[in-house]
Amino acid sequence: MKFQSSLSAPRSRTSYLVPRTSPRTPLPAPRISIRGGPRLLLLAVLCCLSACNYDEEVEVCTVTVQLIYPEDSVDPYEGVRVELKSNTASIFVDSTDATGTAHFLVTPGIYEASSSSQLTTYDWRYNFNGIRSMNIVSPDSANHIRIELKMSRKRIVH
Repeated sequence: MKFQSSLSAPRSRTSYLVPRTSPRTPLPAPRISIRGGPRLLLLAVLCCLSACNYDEEVEVCTVTVQLIYPEDSVDPYEGVRVELKSNTASIFVDSTDATGTAHFLVTPGIYEASSSSQLTTYDWRYNFNGIRSMNIVSPDSANHIRIELKMSRKRIVH
């Protein structure tokens, strides 16, 4: 039989939980396995590229806006500002040609067409305003919008 000397210190049961390093000794870095890393990265890149489709085309529609002036007023004239506002708050602006027509190329959707102009002659100042809401623009419709303008005029005194 072996007897333990009373002079020696008994072994601690928790000694294996405490690291035996000094405070100045850095701990070893944890080992990270990158065994499937390059293959996994390649697979992720291929999945992203196969999910993309760059052959998409934006469909546009031709829209004409015709300004209709009141009877016994002026004839249609060139350069009147016409606005076409989409339901997503995009605003398209064009000016009329000599027949009072503005031409737009827009995506399908719901639009509001408006025009406001002022014409001054020697004796009169004319104000023309008009708006037309809820115009549906689609590739299978005519997309011709007519705005009937309201007129006010003021006499110019010389």
